[in-house]
Amino acid sequence: MLSSAAAHDQTVAFVQRSHIAAPAAPRSLTVNASSRTVVALRWADAASNESGYQIERCLGIDCAAFEVVGTTAANVIMYFDTGVKRDTLYTYRVRASSTGGHSSYSSGVNLRTLP
Repeated sequence: MLSSAAAHDQTVAFVQRSHIAAPAAPRSLTVNASSRTVVALRWADAASNESGYQIERCLGIDCAAFEVVGTTAANVIMYFDTGVKRDTLYTYRVRASSTGGHSSYSSGVNLRTLP
C-alpha cells in the first residue's frame, strides 16, 4: 500500500506528464530503392518536441500488418531499411514519438524493391 505522500507524488507526476503534447506527424515521406536489398526513407520533420521516429512497413499495398523495422533519434529525417527482400512490394509509414505519446502516421508510401 502506498503512503499518502507517495500516492500524491504519483498523481502529480501523472498530471504533469499528461500536459505534454504529442509531436506533430512527419510529412512528405519518400522511399527509394537504394539497391536490391536496401530502401532509403526520407521525411520532413514537422515536430519540435519529438524524441525520435518509428519506421514501420508491411508487405503489399493494402496491408494492415505493419511492423516496426527501426527507430531514429530526434531530428533525424532519414532511415535505411536493410531488411528487405528483392522484387517485393512494401508499404512504409513513419510516426514521431515523445514523452507525450506518438504522432499520427505519415501517409503510407509503396515501393517495389529491385529484382
